[in-house]
Amino acid sequence: MKQRPLGRTGAVVSELCLGTLNFGWNVNQEQAFGLLDAFRGAGGSFIQTTSICFAAGRGLASSHASEDYTGRWWRARGVPREELFLATRIVLDASRPLSGASLEQTVRACCEASLRRLQTTYIDLLILEWGGARIAVDEVLGGLSRLKQAGLVRHLGAGALPAWRVMEAIHRSVLRRTDRFDVVQADFSLLAHERAEEELLELCREYHLAFLARSPLGGAC
Repeated sequence: MKQRPLGRTGAVVSELCLGTLNFGWNVNQEQAFGLLDAFRGAGGSFIQTTSICFAAGRGLASSHASEDYTGRWWRARGVPREELFLATRIVLDASRPLSGASLEQTVRACCEASLRRLQTTYIDLLILEWGGARIAVDEVLGGLSRLKQAGLVRHLGAGALPAWRVMEAIHRSVLRRTDRFDVVQADFSLLAHERAEEELLELCREYHLAFLARSPLGGAC
């Protein structure tokens, strides 16, 4: 499998990223280990997990299985940590507004819970998705920057955001002198062209953001 740079992060990853969202839902642990073995055997190093996170890092057990299985797999197989690029997508609960200390505490708790499940001391790429939650971008970026400073996260990504929101985040990061998003994840599929925003792709080209396609098979598998 070919390797390629991930935007401006300086990281080099396998050109294919294995998404593990189905782990724990319709893929059990034995099957998950088989898929991870095959991916690594083919030269893959980029693995993305997902956690649906609520206050204090809690959530449905099944929503954390992709992290649990991946953490158990690389430990059981004795894979050197530096040979993997582990990403996770934290989806914040949009049912209530978060701000100030409560927002930062929630994001940090979710991150620390992900680290425990992945059985690692750092996450290579943290993708934050907050959907319809009413969240101040300055506070998001400030909290994420402190996670980077603490060595818990190496690179930051935004998930499922419109182009204007990504641009706002970049602008605010410059004004506030915080770390910015270096990766954008959005639906993109050869089976459903309309799901990708041309404006977002142009934004990625202009600002050297890595674009990470979600559901490249259009959710067919």
